Amino acid sequence: MKPDITIKQVSSPENRYCSSGHVADITVILDNKIVDNRFFSVIGKNISGIYCEHCLYLANKIKRSKL
Repeated sequence: MKPDITIKQVSSPENRYCSSGHVADITVILDNKIVDNRFFSVIGKNISGIYCEHCLYLANKIKRSKL
């Protein structure tokens, strides 16, 4: 069975541009901790891009709240 979506950590783009449409901060607060903002390649049926960890975290949190 082929996965619906593939997510792989990648190096930070030189300009820190996130495919969601913004320049990502160098650090973010996740679960009340300051951490380096990592980037991930996301490829699926209706999505393809390099997204910052903060955006993926928020998207996942929103999805869970709608279940």
